Amino acid sequence: MKKFLFILLAALFIFSGCGAANTVDEPKELSAEQAALKDKYPEYFGLDESAGLDVIVLQHPDGFRFGLLTHYDGERDWFSKELLNLRGTTAEQMKTILSSYEIDKLSVCIIPYQNPMSSYIGDFWTANDGENLEAKQAAYINQIREMLFS
Repeated sequence: MKKFLFILLAALFIFSGCGAANTVDEPKELSAEQAALKDKYPEYFGLDESAGLDVIVLQHPDGFRFGLLTHYDGERDWFSKELLNLRGTTAEQMKTILSSYEIDKLSVCIIPYQNPMSSYIGDFWTANDGENLEAKQAAYINQIREMLFS
């Protein structure tokens, strides 16, 4: 009798939709704004977010430009074709692109990038007398994170 009840309960559990099922998660439906950005920047959509994402930040005297890559735990070749071919978005565009992912903001690594061809050096790369460079860079990254996730 106990064996019969166990089998009956297991069958009900399986057929009720609980437990492991062979279903594929449907992609999140994009808003009109996200769809327009996907047409313009298709390389920034559908990335594998399981290990996190890397937002590459390039600062210019007149503002910021952003690129997006899958997170890479190893050391990246910073002069690689991958980085040099990033197309920059505005902060608002990147914020919209990131909103298409179901990812916690702490799983997004903010990586400031100094273009080797530019003579502009962002203030966060240098410290004046008495300034803590690590604290200055952490504050800069927090500022970018707030810009993209507020």
